[in-house]
Amino acid sequence: MIFGALAVRTITAEYSTGMIRSTFTAMPARRVVLAAKAATTAAFVFPAALLGNVIGFEVGQRILAGRHIQVAIGHPGAPQAMVLGAVAVSLVAVIGVGLGGLIRHTAGAITALSLIVIGGLTVGQFLPADWRQYMPGTAIQSAVTLRHSAGLLRPGAAIAVLAVYAAITLGAAFLRVSHRDA
Repeated sequence: MIFGALAVRTITAEYSTGMIRSTFTAMPARRVVLAAKAATTAAFVFPAALLGNVIGFEVGQRILAGRHIQVAIGHPGAPQAMVLGAVAVSLVAVIGVGLGGLIRHTAGAITALSLIVIGGLTVGQFLPADWRQYMPGTAIQSAVTLRHSAGLLRPGAAIAVLAVYAAITLGAAFLRVSHRDA
């Protein structure tokens, strides 16, 4: 959520200060500007999230070693879970950029992002199990789970679900940025 909130700020900060007008004057292709912001944000977030995942894994394993239930970093599925976790965080950041471009207000866009990711877990409890797995929060959980369990998508499918959410929010932001003035 922190990276998602920072991603929202990459676009809403320009709208709140009025600098977006200068950006669009310098680069009239507004969709390209938004796509570049999303790509740059994802490129920044991925290595930071991957580093956080590796550090978190190592710290967690040191804690679990006291109970003799730790696993090595080479344990089957652990590296994949760390990488897919970083991809999932990057996609949440792209969703944040899309919401920032769509809503254009920091508080509103961060609230919307929180409702989509965290609120989706709560709302998902009231949905049929087949639908629940397609909620963004559940998809994030599926991407980092080592053992497949009922009600969770496979990690690759979970990343695809998050990519669809990112594409929808960016597509909506593309429409708004190309049809409305800054």
